[in-house]
Amino acid sequence: MAQGISADYLVAETKYGTITAKNITLALSGSLCTRIGAGAVAVKELIGAFIFFNISTHSGSISVSEVSRNGAATSATDVLLASVFGPIDLHDFDLGPNVTVTVDVQRGDREVSVMNAVANKLTATIGGHIMAENLKVGSVVTLSGRYGEMSIKGLSGTFHSAEVSSQLGGVSIAKVDLDKSTPVQLHVKSRVGSAAVDL
Repeated sequence: MAQGISADYLVAETKYGTITAKNITLALSGSLCTRIGAGAVAVKELIGAFIFFNISTHSGSISVSEVSRNGAATSATDVLLASVFGPIDLHDFDLGPNVTVTVDVQRGDREVSVMNAVANKLTATIGGHIMAENLKVGSVVTLSGRYGEMSIKGLSGTFHSAEVSSQLGGVSIAKVDLDKSTPVQLHVKSRVGSAAVDL
């Protein structure tokens, strides 16, 4: 467990255990990794002007909450959350508008939850379900699934493209606040399931 740390770099890795980070101030980059088994990674109260943050796990869960920036929001930031099987939860996330967030669950039917998040680009790919609420996106949001339900409820920002797609599950976008000054493309696609758009 890492708590109350202020650093330029934060690196933590374990084979079977869990990683918990709380009240972290990070200047440059962080990497948290559990390599084997169901080890979970939890991050809460992450602050900083860091440019890269990576969390990866095999079968365990990933939980990231209360992420904010304590400096100028001009630098580009990449955040990667990757799991082979486990569920991912990202909420109360605001590092400013120039952030690229990538969420990837390679296999399995677990759920990705993204709530109250600000990003320039947000991409989530999963076999299971994706539930997103209250997103503010600067350019592109893409949610792509294979088996589960895909939904966005509450989408705003200056985005020009929003895509929600699933091969077998239902898809939906609701409560969209469009920037009328910019052309916007909405793609809601499902090969087998239902599709709904409610602006």
